[in-house]
Amino acid sequence: MVRPLATHAHIHLAPLDTAAHAERETTLLPRLAAAEQARYRAFSANTRRHTWLAGRELLLAALAHTQGDADPSRLLTAEHGGVRYGKTPVHLNLSHSGEWLAAAEAPVPVGIDIERLRPRGVVAQAARMFCAKEVQHLAGETDPLPQFYRLWTLKEAACKAAGLTVWDALRCACFDLDAGRCHLSPPFPPGSWHFVYGDFAADWCLALALHGADGAPEVACWHRDGAAWRRMALSDPGTVAGG
Repeated sequence: MVRPLATHAHIHLAPLDTAAHAERETTLLPRLAAAEQARYRAFSANTRRHTWLAGRELLLAALAHTQGDADPSRLLTAEHGGVRYGKTPVHLNLSHSGEWLAAAEAPVPVGIDIERLRPRGVVAQAARMFCAKEVQHLAGETDPLPQFYRLWTLKEAACKAAGLTVWDALRCACFDLDAGRCHLSPPFPPGSWHFVYGDFAADWCLALALHGADGAPEVACWHRDGAAWRRMALSDPGTVAGG
């Protein structure tokens, strides 16, 4: 049997440098498509402007790193709220939380989510939003906080890959991390689903979702170190597959 070629995906992580915002407005914003410039100027909150423009900068840096070149005018907001790069087959996604930004790139629909672990009543919250088996598993954990965020990031990454809001589909994406399996029901589209998860810093976790990949993906994770990219490994990593 001929094995299918692996799907190659990339994760690029960078701190959110708000001090560089004025420079981005001067050097990057005018190079974006006119519709994107108008979208940016429609934001009333400064924090939204900072993260939006920094996210575009990260995506362009990631594309330049993996493809050798990136044209700001081809970076466009997709219909479902994600990001596309012209009419190329490249799929992109962004996540922002606190002082971190993450960009995902793949040849199939992709979603990424990053979260910082913050104390909260996770078992009670899960009972309102998660699948019954997930709630049962969390209730048996001595410290359910890490597992709650692991599940949350996986669910949100899946929703972003499918172009759904997380509130549309929290109970429709059910994960068994011990078995490395998941079940996704409508409104999620059918087909193969693959997930990669792990921690990229202390108290910070991420999850990557890929829809339609042939076989387990090969994922490279990168951290921006000044102007250079450094390959990094996730701690406590895992994979999930299903549909």
